[in-house]
Amino acid sequence: MTDTLVNFQGAPASGALTTLYTAPVGQLGVIIDSISICNTSGQLQTCRLTLSSGGIQDVSSATMYNYLPIQSNDTFERTAAIALMPGDQIRAIVSASGAVSIQGYGVAFS
Repeated sequence: MTDTLVNFQGAPASGALTTLYTAPVGQLGVIIDSISICNTSGQLQTCRLTLSSGGIQDVSSATMYNYLPIQSNDTFERTAAIALMPGDQIRAIVSASGAVSIQGYGVAFS
């Protein structure tokens, strides 16, 4: 059994949920240890972050952050663990395309 480090990043589009990470099938699960949401623009931006169980359509109960405000040139850090099962997805939607970048780190267990 080998554990694998996980690193994902993306710049979600505005207007539609963007899949940032899908927990791989064939693993026991994934623990995401931290997520950074960085506003690279000079204006206030918002970010909605969701956890989709098995990759199905998002529902309101799957929302981790609902239009979280991030000040200009600032970063929001989440350091609490997020447990994912195979096929689970982390998705995001932001207020302006190209203005917010998201990175996540963790470990996949086999």
